Amino acid sequence: MTHKDAHFVGRIRLYTTEEGGRRSPVLLPQLRCMLEYKEELFDCVLLLDEVGSISPGYEGEVPIAILFSHYVMDRLQVGDRFRLRELRFIGEGEVVEIVRR
Repeated sequence: MTHKDAHFVGRIRLYTTEEGGRRSPVLLPQLRCMLEYKEELFDCVLLLDEVGSISPGYEGEVPIAILFSHYVMDRLQVGDRFRLRELRFIGEGEVVEIVRR
């Protein structure tokens, strides 16, 4: 997957290790994790090909693709908040741009 596959751009903040986030950086090309949106979980992919590797504590904008996007894209709006989860919550974010429905 590349940034062309993104459904939206999220401004994210990965929690630091001390806050319970990841212990290691996320390496290219992507991070597969769960996205919690309005108390529902969706499989998502953070597309890092243009952003580069990201580490705990990272703050910035990242293109995000949602697998089975038809379940959520009709409801997703700019300004909506979400959380990122692996075995535990590793970050949070806000939708800043809808790329495609």
